[in-house]
Amino acid sequence: MASVEVEVQNIWLNLPDAVPIAEAPAGALEYEVDHCPPVLTADTRIRFQQLTPGSHLITVGLLGSDNQLLAPRAKLEVTIP
Repeated sequence: MASVEVEVQNIWLNLPDAVPIAEAPAGALEYEVDHCPPVLTADTRIRFQQLTPGSHLITVGLLGSDNQLLAPRAKLEVTIP
């Protein structure tokens, strides 16, 4: 299992099809493990369970309401015993 927590500032996190309720720009987080399909969410914490033993690459992207990256993706390498 691998847990990831990110900190986001100056953006209102919600799924892209939601109506913004704040003055800040809206966005969502996109988590991806290895080359599996990404998970799009507003959650700043996520847990990946049932990972196979070995090395895994987790990437996190901050997407704007137009689904474009707002910043470079963060990368985290984890090793599951």
